[in-house]
Amino acid sequence: MARAIRGFTIVEMMVAIALLLVVMSGVASLYLAHRSARVSEDLSQTVEAGLRLGMDRLLFKLRNAGYGASWGNPTLWVTWVTPSFTGNPMVAPGADASTPDTLSIGSCTSTPVARLAADAAAGASTLTLDSAANLDASSRSVIMISDSESVKILSTSSNTINIDANPDETEAPGAQGVSKVYRTGTPICRVDVVTYSVDTATATLREDLNQGAGPQVIVDGITNMKIVTDATGVRPKYAITLTALASAADPLTTTVAQRSLTSIATARN
Repeated sequence: MARAIRGFTIVEMMVAIALLLVVMSGVASLYLAHRSARVSEDLSQTVEAGLRLGMDRLLFKLRNAGYGASWGNPTLWVTWVTPSFTGNPMVAPGADASTPDTLSIGSCTSTPVARLAADAAAGASTLTLDSAANLDASSRSVIMISDSESVKILSTSSNTINIDANPDETEAPGAQGVSKVYRTGTPICRVDVVTYSVDTATATLREDLNQGAGPQVIVDGITNMKIVTDATGVRPKYAITLTALASAADPLTTTVAQRSLTSIATARN
């Protein structure tokens, strides 16, 4: 016997489709909310990571400020930095709270850049090195010998350097030699002055080694840097505040997230 084949009515189809649309709308809303929350969290983490990266760089340099660079008048030792290097560290305040400060720090390289290739007698003003490739009389002219004595390079000739151990001496002008005997192989580190600044136009934290290459970007998203010096106590303390903006608007708040991070550093030297 033939059986009647009965399908869904148009009303049943419409009801099923309506229910499916309601379910899919809820799923889509949940997906979009989850996606927005994830993008918001990524933006926040990126900003905070940039702040920590920049702060770690600044704190490391600040805590080593003065290592190999504890001289009398800094402007007579460091002659290659503009504006004049008047203190170590040197903070150049911005015009107002929204204008970033600039920070310059002088310290010795963590590893030797050369070694003595011949003994140096006490009072010697000429030193022979195994290599003078990382030294010159312009932008890399202050060195520390054996972690004990700083001298300024007056000129270089091949691997020989002419130095002055006391360039800010006014009572006895003229080049002064080293204070004691140094043996062959004695390590020599170089004093570098690094300047940190914020470019508000590109929102970047920049580092200038003051050796001719100019400022280089080290962290993106940084919009301000303010430094407060506390001169009380045995050693000055420096409170650094970095401010950063996210690279895009937060999808949850529709605003560009801004974060700040403050840390305090004490120079050890």
